[in-house]
Amino acid sequence: MAKSFVIVFNSKLGARKELADFLNALPYVTYWYGCLPFCLFVTANATANDLFKSINEHFSARAGKRIIITEVGEDRQGWLPKKAWRVLKNPDDPVAPD
Repeated sequence: MAKSFVIVFNSKLGARKELADFLNALPYVTYWYGCLPFCLFVTANATANDLFKSINEHFSARAGKRIIITEVGEDRQGWLPKKAWRVLKNPDDPVAPD
């Protein structure tokens, strides 16, 4: 069963595309969506700790990097595009039909 996560990071970790490209290579990451700078909404068959360990190992040499990875629960609110809400509310089926 997949879980939804929010990953927020600073520019010293890298650009959003760089992190997204790395996440694409992780077999347990099933989907990601980005609509905010330095933030990705991710679905994965993993824990926040699993994600962090992989990201930290890959980006370990970057001084000053900051990151937080948190699993999204039921108590959530905000102004986001429908695609983002789909990822957060439906981790087992994050892609809405067009």
